[in-house]
Amino acid sequence: MLADIAKLLKDSIVEQLKTPRPVRTYNGQQKAVCCRLAPRTPPRASGNLIKETRVFWEEGFFEGEPELIVSMPSYYFFIEQGRKPGRFPPLRAIDRWVIQKKGLSGIRDERGRFLPRKTQVFLIARSIAQYGFGGTPFLDNAINKVIPKITDDLGDAAREYFQRALNERRILVIPED
Repeated sequence: MLADIAKLLKDSIVEQLKTPRPVRTYNGQQKAVCCRLAPRTPPRASGNLIKETRVFWEEGFFEGEPELIVSMPSYYFFIEQGRKPGRFPPLRAIDRWVIQKKGLSGIRDERGRFLPRKTQVFLIARSIAQYGFGGTPFLDNAINKVIPKITDDLGDAAREYFQRALNERRILVIPED
């Protein structure tokens, strides 16, 4: 039963990370790009967050009851919570993201000329510094979506166990690095 709950949660997290969402600023406004709204894209570029996310049960420290561990790379926090406007983000990280993100190679300026990658990186970093970017609460959405599935697939006892683990904070998100 516990392994089934972990698998359902992992599948729900993957589903949330593959769902396209509108690009939003930190305060929730939908982002405009070149006088039109930015396209809906999944909150992923390389897929490393999906590949490196592990969900498993581990024996609890105090009461001996198992704790559900969600282990993922440390940058999950920025995807989940977003980033406030203010300082420029690291250009090297933005450059790697531009290379990995599909649909960003071949952006043109007003005259129809292709923008060099360095220019794209600077413009994206400047936009993040000015407006921030809104988070995608994929973890909360995955947990909320998995509770009815647990009831349907495993029954009320499993749902109550998962809900109790959630209320007692026995579901831990651990950043790796």
